[in-house]
Amino acid sequence: MQRMMRAFAMVLAAAVSPAGGAEPDLLRAGNLKILNCAAPDTKYVLVGASQPGNVFYPGEPVDLRIKVTRGDEPLSRVRLEIIEIATRENRYLEGMSTMTPPPQVENLGVRGGLDVPVAIEDKPGAAAEIEARNVPVPQRYGTYLITLAPNGRNPQFLCTLIRAHRPADGWHVDFPVFGEGQFITHDSAKPEHVALRARTLSRLGIGGVRIELGWSEPRPGEHDFKRFDLYLNALEEARVKALVTMGGHPYWTMPFGQPTPACIPEKPDHSCMPKHYDAFERWIEAFCRRYWKDGNGALWAIEHWNEPWEGISISGWESDSNHYRKLMKRIAAACRRVDRRIKTAAACSIMNTEDKFLCGDNPEKLIELVDLFTDHYVPPRTSYGPMVARYWGKESTDTESWIAATEVLLPQVMCQFLACGQDRVTPWHPAMTYFSVPGSPYQYHMPNPVALASNVFNCM
Repeated sequence: MQRMMRAFAMVLAAAVSPAGGAEPDLLRAGNLKILNCAAPDTKYVLVGASQPGNVFYPGEPVDLRIKVTRGDEPLSRVRLEIIEIATRENRYLEGMSTMTPPPQVENLGVRGGLDVPVAIEDKPGAAAEIEARNVPVPQRYGTYLITLAPNGRNPQFLCTLIRAHRPADGWHVDFPVFGEGQFITHDSAKPEHVALRARTLSRLGIGGVRIELGWSEPRPGEHDFKRFDLYLNALEEARVKALVTMGGHPYWTMPFGQPTPACIPEKPDHSCMPKHYDAFERWIEAFCRRYWKDGNGALWAIEHWNEPWEGISISGWESDSNHYRKLMKRIAAACRRVDRRIKTAAACSIMNTEDKFLCGDNPEKLIELVDLFTDHYVPPRTSYGPMVARYWGKESTDTESWIAATEVLLPQVMCQFLACGQDRVTPWHPAMTYFSVPGSPYQYHMPNPVALASNVFNCM
């Protein structure tokens, strides 16, 4: 039985993780053959671009900063070529990627080129940075791939960029494509990189993200906001709202001073003892006061735990509905003391929401604790959560259905889920929109066609 539960946990973990160690979809051998270029290497690396996330609006010049390294032969110039690419035919390569087989790219043709002179020391291994200014990327909306050919020979992949729609200024949490916070939290934590990725979301027209954080109080009464300031202040500056999934509790609040053993040995319970409910409520109130800012901060909504299933959650919740309800009462009380406009959300599945708030003698009272229903991976044919939400006068948002692997799947997924009544949908994991190459300064460095499709859907 124990072996079976371990295997089950591994399957669940694998189901929501990018294929370990695999190259990005666009750089798989089958796609490189279609693109007629070699794989990238660290001799020629994109160091920076003139717009965050390589997201360019029509009329904006495309300036690239490239690090080049001399090989055995002298290097006097590099040839950049612009290829328009797409994933509109919904074809796939063999193998497995984040949640689907790797999408097969379409080569729509060369759209221009530029020769860039190189001034570099004349010895093997010498390195220099060059500026490629006004790269002639078409003004037409699209996803573009840049190849680099040293001395005009043997082109290899350099980078991608998109010509995107310019979103309206301001806060737009109701834009339908909702983002995944791992784009912010699961990458380089350098402040300049976090800020750049937040601005990337904003330039794409992503008005909100679900971000998983936790109760950060290393010692009683000592709230530690350092890491959260980094993320939420960057989102605030970029005008991106956050639905915060508040997860693990501090060890000192747990019965044994560490997570409590549960059904899945690798996934013990990370929740506090009831005697610490007051401390939990104080933490939530302090968090809200710090990041709400009278509606001008990044905070938009708070839920508790990712997928809090009874007894077999993969997120650290292994307790029961009674405990969950009491914690949600504390969240609701703290949020509403700060401002009634801060939304409370639950519980990553309509089944969880029903178990925790619509069972028992007083569902009318319990459901008052929740403003926003959240769902994960409920296919349209069984997506009844939005109907239940409407019955109770609530909003409904799908905050994790990572299935839009191509630019043609993105609108299909969005339209089907919105037709079911969802107000917003998170249709992708960040690895389905951005990727990196050898030498990239951070993981989510270059966009693919799904990033463009998200922009178009939110801004059209």
